Amino acid sequence: DITERKQAEKQLHNEKERFFTLSKNAPFGMIMIDKDGNFIYVNSKFKELLGYDLNDIPDGRTWFRKAYPDPEYRHTVVSAWIDDLKERKVGEKRPREFIITCKDGTKKIIEFISVKLETGEYITSCEDITFRKRAEEILLNEKEKFLTLLDNAPFGMVMISQNGTITYTNQKFEEIFGYEPKDIPNGRTWFRKAYPDTTYRHEVISAWINDLEEGRVGEQRPRVFTATCKDGSTKIINFIPVMLATGDNLMACEDITGRKKAEEAVNEERLKLRKFFDNLPVLAYNISLDGKIMDCNPVTIKTLGYESKEEVIGKVLVDTIYAPSSRQKASQLFERWKKEGKLKNEEIQIITRQGKILDVLLNVDTIYDMNGNPLPKAESSTPTRNISG
Repeated sequence: DITERKQAEKQLHNEKERFFTLSKNAPFGMIMIDKDGNFIYVNSKFKELLGYDLNDIPDGRTWFRKAYPDPEYRHTVVSAWIDDLKERKVGEKRPREFIITCKDGTKKIIEFISVKLETGEYITSCEDITFRKRAEEILLNEKEKFLTLLDNAPFGMVMISQNGTITYTNQKFEEIFGYEPKDIPNGRTWFRKAYPDTTYRHEVISAWINDLEEGRVGEQRPRVFTATCKDGSTKIINFIPVMLATGDNLMACEDITGRKKAEEAVNEERLKLRKFFDNLPVLAYNISLDGKIMDCNPVTIKTLGYESKEEVIGKVLVDTIYAPSSRQKASQLFERWKKEGKLKNEEIQIITRQGKILDVLLNVDTIYDMNGNPLPKAESSTPTRNISG
């Protein structure tokens, strides 16, 4: 039937016209190739991208020779194209990325997406992805540098995705806790294993959720928790999570067990010294390098007739404790102590709040730090024995 054939031809003509109209204004290159491999159409964007028109590349053979001048790379491209032709179905898309040599000799990375038509012709779109690929390469290099830093960090590092999946742990993390990535694939598993006590786990999770809700990108939110390791031991860990712009959380894990135990030991010793100082049966007070009273024991307060230590702390030692007749000697002894570091059995007079004069033996020692330097605020421990009758 000629009528049906004419209608079909008209419909095909209309479809081609529609295609040419669309491709003319497309933001990417477009090529139409007939079933014999001849290039029958390229749009203006194709020429803008690569510099070639139909006079330059009338067929596939010429295109391959000009766009891929290196024989070895050309063979790779042609082989991929032939494989796609063999397996191609009508309407099926086949994206490929190749490096193209343009007419002016420059190179661009182009993504080709070919579609086979029912007529046996091919329509291929060509998008310049050079910039995107370069950006991806730079990003990949930066990511590799970042991971290298994390891998060699002196503390544990863990990356947690927005959905709670643990996507990365470094070697130090495994050394600290003993857990491998397969042991703790997500936050739920981590909380269950690291905090086996239900009550304590609830406390940790509540703190974590609160930090997530209130945290901002780039903000550090340090927390100290006691975590249970894979071998059952417990460690005190300083967790420092930071929310990234991607919504993921990067967390540093510092084992501070030794430091905390040392602090506890120091505090315990400090309490013992405080108890010893407060229970000395003689007057005892600490003074600073500028001669002010920093602390004193109960015997000092009682002997001098004050109601509390707050009445004397911060005051000048020489003017507060020593009798007027002994203040010159006290000032001289104070200067000698600063040079020599100690005084022993120096007879001197002190005065109570009520004006009573008492004879005492003064002994002064200097308090040093671990490096042998006098402490800046509490320089002397001064036991003073009352020798009045």
